[in-house]
Amino acid sequence: MRRREFVALIGAATAAWYRDAEAQQARKYYRVGMLTGQLRSEDEDTAAFVDEMHRSGFEEGRNLAVDHRGIYNPDELKAAAAELVASGPDVLVAFGPRATFALKETGTTLPIIFGQVADPVAIGVVKSLARPGGNVTGVSNFTTDIAAKKVQLLHEALPRATKIGAVTQPGNPIHQMLVEQYAAAAAELGLSLGHELIKG
Repeated sequence: MRRREFVALIGAATAAWYRDAEAQQARKYYRVGMLTGQLRSEDEDTAAFVDEMHRSGFEEGRNLAVDHRGIYNPDELKAAAAELVASGPDVLVAFGPRATFALKETGTTLPIIFGQVADPVAIGVVKSLARPGGNVTGVSNFTTDIAAKKVQLLHEALPRATKIGAVTQPGNPIHQMLVEQYAAAAAELGLSLGHELIKG
């Protein structure tokens, strides 16, 4: 699934939440607070999200406002999450595990809808996929399940290599899980793993 299509799923989930809220109370204008904590283009995410919301009957300037903040420095993410919550949105949308955690840790009772989180149960974002519990839910992509396969394919492509490398973001729990799985898979093949952290 392409990234834009995946982000559109988050838009559809948010639109569904709004339709449910609209059925409970008369509302004419909705505000979305969106936080990105990844090395990705927030413009691309916002465009895909807004396009899907538009297809569901929500249009910026008419009945929808989206406040999107792309914060890649982990030291600034917590403050950005608090500011976004304080701005008073109706619902919060998070892209990536760091952004999801940052919003959750504000203690807000606002609904939080996440995307780009590989295993939300394993990292403690939700209690289970069937019953997330609390005010956090979203769409998951299980990239951690194929970590060993990636190492195997790399080894097959470069059979003479003895060391592989991984580049991750600090403070990203999914990346930490992936590094552990990469290291285990590499060890089984007699390879060593080099690991570097990058800051956005």
